[in-house]
Amino acid sequence: MSGLSATPDAPRGDERAGPAAAVLVLLTGVPEVVLVRKRAGLRFHGGQVAFPGGALEPGEDVIAAALREAREEAGVDPASVAVDGMLPAGTIRLTGVRVACVMARWERPAPLVVGDPDEIASVHLVPLAELADPSHRYTWVHPSGTTGPGFQAGELFVWGFTAGVLDRLLALKGLAGPWDATRRRPIPEAFLSE
Repeated sequence: MSGLSATPDAPRGDERAGPAAAVLVLLTGVPEVVLVRKRAGLRFHGGQVAFPGGALEPGEDVIAAALREAREEAGVDPASVAVDGMLPAGTIRLTGVRVACVMARWERPAPLVVGDPDEIASVHLVPLAELADPSHRYTWVHPSGTTGPGFQAGELFVWGFTAGVLDRLLALKGLAGPWDATRRRPIPEAFLSE
């Protein structure tokens, strides 16, 4: 898939380049993508929909971190995953955290489970076709006035960094079609955390 780099270029957890995190953009053959919903009330990202992921541990590279987090958050066996490459790293605007996006195929999917109920409320397999449907796309509006591409996937309201990566992923997969970016929706309070 063009747009991927073959090796991780994001920082390691022991570098002094600032905060570092990694997410696993994990696709099944259908294709579907694995998403988690963070538990409400967390200090950061409470209620938000995200890829499995989190902060790098000291000395850990981004691939190891993404696989560890997917196991901890969604019960994904790292041995069932084939890493394809990296999407360009991005920064979460509200927190300033630099995030590496590890692209992977789930070669032997198994049932998803909430691995850490103190952090994760639910786990989901969302078809890319559902995300690509123009009727499920809109521009989200944060109370600060910030906007970006968003998605409705069943009961999930996907916005922010995750929605931006999904928007890029659909384009890379050739699934992005025209959608009405003038259709604006405020972020529901249940999915909004500072």
